[in-house]
Amino acid sequence: MMELKTLMAKYNSFVLTEKQNADADFSGFAKTKSMYNYMVMKHKKLRFLKALWDCNKYWHEVKPKYIISTGAAFSLPMYIVGKLHRSKLIYIETRAKVYTPTRTGKQVSKFCDKLIVQWPEMLEVYGSKAEYYGILA
Repeated sequence: MMELKTLMAKYNSFVLTEKQNADADFSGFAKTKSMYNYMVMKHKKLRFLKALWDCNKYWHEVKPKYIISTGAAFSLPMYIVGKLHRSKLIYIETRAKVYTPTRTGKQVSKFCDKLIVQWPEMLEVYGSKAEYYGILA
């Protein structure tokens, strides 16, 4: 996400992260909000429902037209909430994956509006849904 800071500075951007005190990382180009890391909760279903609830609350605060994610943590619940509210969903697969998808990538590729991959080999993994943009660096 840090590679998108120039783009975020042009628009009213909002970063939802599990990292406490992320304000310093995104200072000057995006507002931040940290969310509780649900991965520490024991019960998976309960943690997912709690994440959905909080993501819905945050969606109503910001009402984003676009949701961009690089994966993991609460990107799946935020994408579900965003899809229900008709936000456009953009997923950027990590450049660390060259031949296989991430778990989050597999989950969100079914319903995201745009799927960006950073390696041409990943076009075969995701098929026609993916677009190759090169390494975002």
